[in-house]
Amino acid sequence: VTGTTTLNGAVAVNNSAITFNNVLGDKLNLFGGFGFGINGDNLTAYIPGAGQRFSLRTGNSSGTEVFFVTGGGNTSVGGTLTVNGGISGTSANINSNTIDINGVIARTYHADSFKSINNQGAHLQWNREVGVGRTYLINQKGLGVGGISFGETTTANAYTQNMLLDGSGNLYVAGFVEANTFNARSDRRLKKNITAQENNSVLERLEQLQTYSYEYINTPSVGRRIGVIAQEIQGLFPEVVNTQADGMMSVDYGALGAMAAMGVGQLNSKFKVLDGKVNLQGEKLLELDGKVAQHNTRIGALESWKTEAVTRMDGMQSAIDLNIQKIAENTLAIQTNTKAIERLDDALFTLDGTVKGNTESIASINARWARNFTASEDGSSLTVNAVELKVSNFTAQQVRANSVYSQRLEAEMARIAELEVNNLRANTAVANTVQAEQVNTGSIQVYAGVGLPAVLFAAKADGHYTVSTSALDGSYATATVIVNAGQAKVVSVSSEGIELVAEGNMVKAIAAGKSIKASWIKMG
Repeated sequence: VTGTTTLNGAVAVNNSAITFNNVLGDKLNLFGGFGFGINGDNLTAYIPGAGQRFSLRTGNSSGTEVFFVTGGGNTSVGGTLTVNGGISGTSANINSNTIDINGVIARTYHADSFKSINNQGAHLQWNREVGVGRTYLINQKGLGVGGISFGETTTANAYTQNMLLDGSGNLYVAGFVEANTFNARSDRRLKKNITAQENNSVLERLEQLQTYSYEYINTPSVGRRIGVIAQEIQGLFPEVVNTQADGMMSVDYGALGAMAAMGVGQLNSKFKVLDGKVNLQGEKLLELDGKVAQHNTRIGALESWKTEAVTRMDGMQSAIDLNIQKIAENTLAIQTNTKAIERLDDALFTLDGTVKGNTESIASINARWARNFTASEDGSSLTVNAVELKVSNFTAQQVRANSVYSQRLEAEMARIAELEVNNLRANTAVANTVQAEQVNTGSIQVYAGVGLPAVLFAAKADGHYTVSTSALDGSYATATVIVNAGQAKVVSVSSEGIELVAEGNMVKAIAAGKSIKASWIKMG
């Protein structure tokens, strides 16, 4: 057939070929703008527009569709697509093209298969290293920052990134990363500038480390976590903190674990040293326990001795109290004798009247007076020339004794049968009173509170005093008090629980809230 022929039915060719001329262009025009032609070295199937597609079906035109290409460039494969060469796009924006794959893409690596669009692209490769059987997902970043992002989109095409492998090999995950184990490469051959950490420095820094419980703002699904704050760790362990380009910080918890392990090792070493010291101290404690047991035995013996000593002290105190009572009785006797002397004075006045009526008696008395008395020229004083003057046998014309002073009274010599006065001096021969001016013995019961010393007595004359005190709980104190020029000084003999002190001419007792019985006697 020469020229253009229009057929209204089907064309059947039995065991023969349909041959077209060698002119480029459309060769077979089908209904509605579908057809085949020659374009350069390519056999071209053409369709009317973007809304139609080139379809490959099994059996006939109504069979199962296994492959199609739309007028817009979209391609769908219903089975396995095997590619022996490279897949590349000619458009400046390859992302505008879509390939839908329902089966498996199988591709053999070839060195010239890297095709790029503006020096950027992504590639899946199998068997790049022949025989290894490894699959490669390759990103060609070109002049960009690169990286491979994993995420999901919504129906409005809003993208949420769940994981990012950036162009530097850093992996960022928004959620959990779980594995049976995590190993960080730590071979010495991979490292340089190796410096050992100082044990004490690590421990000091670990003491300042603070942990927290918290939640992530952008990923609440991971729940409440426990960890540290990067800004705080940066000042303690700057090597474990990484700061990203956007200023966000992350922490190498594995490195912190290594520091903690080092700290535990150092603490263990210190624990062993302390354990040795504790064992040594334990041995010393056992030795001290033995010594304490010995001391307890001795203390028990001393307690028994103390009890016996308190009993003896109570007996001594009773004897002292008895002596003081006798001294008081003797003092009363002195006062009684003083009254007797007063009565004697009255008798002397009566005797004086009788003497006046008898001249011979007066002459005799005058003679005896001259022998036994010496009067001063002015008559202001009278001296008795006798070694001993007994009042009961004393007779005179006129005798008046203003005062007779007892300078010292010994407790052991307090028994007075009669009053004896030596070297009596009087202005007249009339004795009015005999007075005991000082009593240098005494007893008292006082209460000494905490911080409140109790006054026992005030020494009225210089000399030596013996002071004894005791309390119901067994406390006691014995001391010699020396009074010179009105100032007392305490010389302790023995004491327990009671302390004797002096202030001026006063003697005081110090005790922690005790009722104290005290007695004293002037010895010289």
